[in-house]
Formats: sequence, C-alpha cells, structure tokens
Amino acid sequence: MGSKRLKAVVIKGTQGPPLHDRKRLVDLNRQTYDRSRKSQVAEARMKYGTPLTLNITHAGGILPTKNFQFGTWEKALEKIDSVGVHRHLKSHKACLSCFVPCSLVTEVQEGRYGRISVEGPEYETLGMFGSNLLIDSLPFILQANIQCDRLGLDTISAGNVIGFVMECFERGLVSPKETEGFEVRFGDELPALAALEMMARRKGFGDILAEGVKAASERIGKDSSRFAMHVKGLEFPAYEPRGAFGSGLSYAVSPRGACHRRAWPPAKEILGGYPPFTAEGKAEMIKDLYDQNCVLHSLLVCDMPAKFVPLSLEDYSEYLRAVTGETLTAADFLFIADRVETLIRLFNLREGLTRDDDTLPYRTLHEPLPDGPARGKSIGRENLDRMIDEYYACRGWDPKGVPTAATLRKYDLS
Repeated sequence: MGSKRLKAVVIKGTQGPPLHDRKRLVDLNRQTYDRSRKSQVAEARMKYGTPLTLNITHAGGILPTKNFQFGTWEKALEKIDSVGVHRHLKSHKACLSCFVPCSLVTEVQEGRYGRISVEGPEYETLGMFGSNLLIDSLPFILQANIQCDRLGLDTISAGNVIGFVMECFERGLVSPKETEGFEVRFGDELPALAALEMMARRKGFGDILAEGVKAASERIGKDSSRFAMHVKGLEFPAYEPRGAFGSGLSYAVSPRGACHRRAWPPAKEILGGYPPFTAEGKAEMIKDLYDQNCVLHSLLVCDMPAKFVPLSLEDYSEYLRAVTGETLTAADFLFIADRVETLIRLFNLREGLTRDDDTLPYRTLHEPLPDGPARGKSIGRENLDRMIDEYYACRGWDPKGVPTAATLRKYDLS
C-alpha cells in the first residue's frame, strides 16, 4: 500500500446485517459474558493486556533479545513487562461492544519525549522495540509505537529490521561511511527513531531497510543472512523458536512467512505442558492450531475470546446458527479449514514457492541459545525436516509439499 501512496481503504455500510435468531444470539452473548467473568485467564488479560505475554516469554526463554541472539532479558522485568506498563496505565479499552477489554491506554507524563499517551503498547511492540533492541525504556517504546502508527509502519517488522542493522553495525558489516554518517547500535534510542523516519521516507540508508530484513541482508551481504530473522521475507514476530520448536515449524510452513497469527504454539509449549525442545508431535499440534485459527479468521471473529473465555468450535457453531441459520458442526469447520490450507498451498505452488521456502534462518537452525531454559538448544536441520515431513503428511501433501491427487479429490480441488 505504501508504494501506491495509499493509507487505508474505508468502506462504510448503511444497513445492519439481518439476524436469524436474535433471542438466541442475546442468550449466547449472556452465557459467554458469564463465562468470561469466571475465567482467570480472561481476568488477567483484561487487567494487564498483552504485555503479560512478555513475562510468559521471558520465563519460557523465548523472549527475542538482541536480534534473537538471546531468549531472556532480566532488565525488561518491571520496566517494560506487564508490571512496568500497568504502572503507567491510564484506562482500559475494548473494541466496540466487546466485554473482554484487553487493550490498554498507557501514558507517561515526563521524560525525553514529554507526555505520551497511546493505546497499547501490545506485547509484540514491547518485544521488538524493547528486548530485541536492548532498550528498557517504556517512554521510548511508546514513542516508537506512535511513530510507526503515524508513518504506517508495522512495529514487528520495523523492530526486527532495526535489530538486524544494529547487529550489522556491531559486527562491522556496515560502517557510517557506507550510510552517509548514520549509525545505530543496541540500546540507541534516538538513532532507532531516526531509522523509522528514514525507512518511511526511503531516505538514505533507510531506502535499503524499507524493503525489509530479507532484502536488506541481500544488499548488505557478508553473511548477514545468517542473522536476518525472517521466513519467506516476513520478519520474525516476538517469539524465539529455539526455545519452542513448534514455533519454528509454525514459522517455516506458514504460507506468508514467519507469523504468530497463524498459530500460537506458546499456549501448548510454554503454558500447556508440551515438551518444547523436541520435534515429536509438533506436526499434529501445529496443524490443529492452524485449523482452529483458520476457522476463527474465516468467521471474521477475534481469537482473543476463544483463548481467554475460552470458546470452542462448538460455541462458534451455535453463534453461526443464531446469526445466519446455517448449521455447521465442529467437524465441518475443521474440514473447511483443511481445505482452505490446501487451497492456499496450491496458490503458493502456482506462484513458484516450494519446500525450499519452508525453512528457518541459519541462527535458528544452527546457533544454540546461550541463556535461559532453552540454553544450548537450536532446532537443527534434522528436526526441522522431520517436522515438515510429518506436517505435510498430516495435510495429505507429498514430501515436496504438493497436495496428492487423493487430497485434491477429497476437497473437490481437482
């Protein structure tokens, strides 16, 4: 959209949608509300918002630190985690008509950037502009959040790219002579903010960074691809996969690249008791998480209540019947999800992507984490290949990731 100089596409409707069974919908909403008020997870998320995730990832050793060189960062605690953000909480905020207000309005009154008030910050922003850059300043993160919002930049990709170039400077792969005097190093606040402006306006060295970490590493060269943290050109979000192998598989097989929206493996590997440092059972786990989220995204519903209340596919079946009159069971939903994922795979194959694109960066595969619960762990090529083989088999795809003839017939895609 940026290349088209387009900020947003807005469509405003003039009529409300017809409802099949309004009374049933009201009853379902009341039941869901009551369940949400009994959920400790929902209570914690409503109080602390997504910043609570930083405490989870730090404890699990999967908090991205110093461009994913480490998995924990003690300096983040009580400064940019749930406690640090809550200390500056101004109010809670919910989406229209939602009774799970998981968003926060945070405000700082003084400091280098003056008074700042922002909806957020969300966990991903705290991780990518905080621990990933070795900056423990909440005012800086709020300022970066605001700048990204105003410039139309994604905080995940922007924080990832800046962390990458910080490491390039640290390793001597880039010098100020090559960047018209610009230099940014881990812990540098003002140069990091300047980098955002340079990227958005494609000014100077920012023109290289604006294309993302994959393109930047290709331009810089000198083995910088080894720590360019992306899959298929999409930058890693704020989860270190060496401490949770399922996250690595989820990133690798995601059709759009490293993405935490396709699945959230920490629910299983960090909070759910699944062994995190093994390939065993991860293919089935990721397929299940993908399919669950595919259903929610296809229904155009927020997956936060599904996780916080929680709500099951059976619950959404009841909601769908109340709104549209259509009856789909949980099994129907999962069949549709499997078909959708196979259809997406066919699209990517047509566009030239292959199994070779379902991979992970050198750092993730070969460099052991030096700290935290996952100390000494890397995923390794053998583990990744095994997980991908098993994931393809779960989907009914051949070892190259091509849906078999039987799978195409099953989903009427021949």
